[in-house]
This record gives sequence, C-alpha cells and structure tokens, in this order.
Amino acid sequence: MKAHALAHTTVSPQKISSDWWLQTVSVGAELLVGAWLIAGVWPRAVRAVATLCFAGFSCVAAFKLIQGEESCGCLGNLTVHPAYTLAADLLLVSGLCWVRVPVFERVRPLVPACFLLALAVLAVGVEMRIYASATELSRGLRLDATSHEFGEVEQNQILTHEFTLTNNTTLPVEVVETSSTCGCTTVKDVTGRVIQVGESLVIPVTLKTGESETHLIGRITLYCRPAGSTSPPSFFQELAVTARVQPDYWVRPLVVDFGVIESDAPVIKVFKLRPNRKPDIRIREVTSSHPAFTVRVLDARSDEGDLQVEVRFCGRSLTNSGVVETPLQVVTDSMNRPSVRVLARAVFRSPITVEPDSLVIASNVIGPVEREIVVVGGKPFGIDGVTPTGAMMTAIAEQQSDRRWTIRVTVPPAKGQGFRAEVRFRTTLSADPGTNETRDLIVPVFRLAP
Repeated sequence: MKAHALAHTTVSPQKISSDWWLQTVSVGAELLVGAWLIAGVWPRAVRAVATLCFAGFSCVAAFKLIQGEESCGCLGNLTVHPAYTLAADLLLVSGLCWVRVPVFERVRPLVPACFLLALAVLAVGVEMRIYASATELSRGLRLDATSHEFGEVEQNQILTHEFTLTNNTTLPVEVVETSSTCGCTTVKDVTGRVIQVGESLVIPVTLKTGESETHLIGRITLYCRPAGSTSPPSFFQELAVTARVQPDYWVRPLVVDFGVIESDAPVIKVFKLRPNRKPDIRIREVTSSHPAFTVRVLDARSDEGDLQVEVRFCGRSLTNSGVVETPLQVVTDSMNRPSVRVLARAVFRSPITVEPDSLVIASNVIGPVEREIVVVGGKPFGIDGVTPTGAMMTAIAEQQSDRRWTIRVTVPPAKGQGFRAEVRFRTTLSADPGTNETRDLIVPVFRLAP
C-alpha cells in the first residue's frame, strides 16, 4: 500500500526530496523483512530484526499520536489513526518476544543466502518500479526549449515566444496552473488545457519591456498533473525569456535629493538626459506639481552631450517642516519613451512654523467663529502686514514672545453658502545682526456651506 502511494506521487528526478527516498527505501526494507518472516529462514535472526522493526514502528506511531496527527502514514493513502497502529505494533513486539522459536533441520548455508539475495533483488526491483512510475511525468513531458533570448530590443515593446510542450508519457496530462515572477511576463490560454498522449501544446510567453533600461528577465512556471487527478500539482517547469533593452535615452539621477534644507534661500540641482538609440532626442517640456520646486531646461549640453534640467527648491512658501517631494514630468519627442518621471525630494526645516496651516469651519457651526493661528520661529521674528481677504473677516496679530505670535481670526457667517478666503501676513526673521529675512505666508480659510 505504501508502494502504491509512492508510485502515484509525481516527482522530478532532479528534485526528489530526502523524505521521498527514505519512504521508498523503507518499502523495500519492509518487503524484505516480511518475506523473510514468511520463509522462516534463520528464525532467530529474523525474530530479532522483526522485533527491532516493530519497536521502531511503535516509536513513530507514538510520536504521531502525541503530535495529534490523524493518520500514521504507514499504509500509504489509507488513513489509520496512530493509536490503532501503536496498539498493533506493541502487540506484535510482545508476541515476537514471547513466542518460541521453532527448530528446523540443518540446511546448507548456500540455500538461505541465495534466498535472501533473491528477496533483496525483489525489493530493489520494487523500488525501481516505484521510481519509474513516480518520475514518469517528469521524464515524459518534453519542452523544445526552456529559455529564449530576444536580443536587443526597444522600450515599451510586446514580445512573444512560443514554447512547445510534448506529452510522451502513457497518460493524459493537465496544465493546472501558471505563475509569473513579475507583471511584465505573462502566458495565456494554457491553464486547464489537457495534453493527450503523443500530442503537444503551444505555450505563448509574452514579455513587455516597458520602461526597463537593462537586461530584462521574465520567468513563467508551469504546474502539471495527470488529467482527472485531484492531487496537488507535483510537476513544474520554469520557462525563461530574456531581452537586452536599449532605451532611446537614460535619465540620471531618477531621484533628485536635496537632503536637509534649513534656509529659505533657493537650492539648485541638475539631472541629465543622455541620448542612446535616439541621438537627436529633445526635451519638449518639464513640469513640477509642487510650488516649492521649479524646473527649466538648460540651453547648454554637458561635456558628454547630455541634456540638462535644472531643479530649484525654495521653501519660502512652506509653513511647516517635513519631507517635501513631488514627481517631475519630463516630456520628450521619443516615440518609444515619450515621457519619464523624476522624483524631487527635500527634508525642509522651516525657520517659521504655522499651526494650523489652514482653517476649516464645519457646516454645522452657526454664526461668526473665532480661530487662532500660532506662529513659532526658531529665532526672534516679527509679524506685520496681516491681511484677511474675505469680506467681514478680521485678523489681529499678538506677540506672545520674541519667538511666538498668535493671529486671532474672526470668520463671518456663511449666509447660506460656503466660501474660501485667506489670511496673508509677512514675517521678518532676524537671521544675523544687521540682516533681516522676510517671508510672505498664506493660511487658507474654508467655510463650508450649512
């Protein structure tokens, strides 16, 4: 029964586990001991061997019983509770120790030796048959190739190569599942397909080069099993497709990092666009979605012929410290790669902190509302020119200390509809003796409609 279960377990000859080998060897060993017991040759020796075997079986059954397993696994696919096999093994060990060994007539040593040799040959033959049956699927399924190289290709291309899987086994085979290592590699219309004996199945594997700029490798894994079987897929084969992607241009760096900025003074960095397949590449437009970052294309190329884009960061309009980042959109005249994104980021430590950075009045609040804006500086500063833009809205600045101010804002009623206004003010920071640094700040005010 154990040999039957192992023979119907599909394994790959290159990936057989040590546990599978151990179970296969145990089948031959158990067959040899069982036949030896029935033959009765060298009864004292066989009783000792059998007693050790069943004592070992008792230990295994006891361990599985303690672990709470539902089957001992000693009878193949037949489920038998470890408690039953433990009781049977202990009973057999007791019987082997108690029974009187029969006395046989003296025989020539060559007879039992030849008999045991024949039993060993039989056990080895059974194990070879188990191995042949279990690996039939792996040995009988043949692919015309397991990899394909597309060579040098362009970006944003869709490439397809067809592999052929042939069934040389003695039973139909079903492709149960496919998996991919990345979204750029796909395979369609093969899951659930049954390959009859002697027939072949075409497996189209698609590779999308996308925005890749290097050697691209995609892998697809096929999982198969005998058709009509409900066991988990035990045969798998990996298919690889590769391509050397040559972009029209490179952009370096893809992340423009300004690091820690502690001043309102503008900081400038440059990233470059280097032509590759398209030597006459041109930049049509570069845009930023954050007001703290401004960009422009420089007229002059670098010494290597690269196009240059200047990125300027200025935190003068920022009211709080923290990480500031935005994607920069670079639009080119390339057909294969019309645009590319570059991330600009900075850690800004504002000399002036405004809390909150916006005022929102809920719709269920009736009548005029008073709110407070707290302005804190890292150095002594002053506030002047406080101007509310909304009608009937007032804002008064009060100094709490040389580094802390409050602005009391009165927001009028909504009068049936919401509105948006602003509180604008100027701060003057005493950076160094004899120098002043000014910042014009804006706090938006939102009054939601009731």
